[in-house]
Amino acid sequence: MVTKKFIKETAEAFSGGEVEIKEHPESYSFTVQFIGVRGIPKNLSGFKGILDNIKPAHLSYDFKYIYTVWDHLSEKKLSWNDDKNKSWNGLKAYE
Repeated sequence: MVTKKFIKETAEAFSGGEVEIKEHPESYSFTVQFIGVRGIPKNLSGFKGILDNIKPAHLSYDFKYIYTVWDHLSEKKLSWNDDKNKSWNGLKAYE
């Protein structure tokens, strides 16, 4: 039987960071929230494939991600000119 703990451990193995699983029994769903890494984990498609195979068929799921907000960057005294190699997409996952 697949448990919340098993899904959490599998998600953490794929993302390389801490994950929280929030169950929504009223809607037969759960949310996988990646809190240990910023942005979308690199191998999300691989994790989705595994998740679709291990989760109970009647449950749906969604994902939540953590992104960097501009205030966090300005606290670090980082400006647009500090790193010309990064786009806003690159900065969204800046730690």
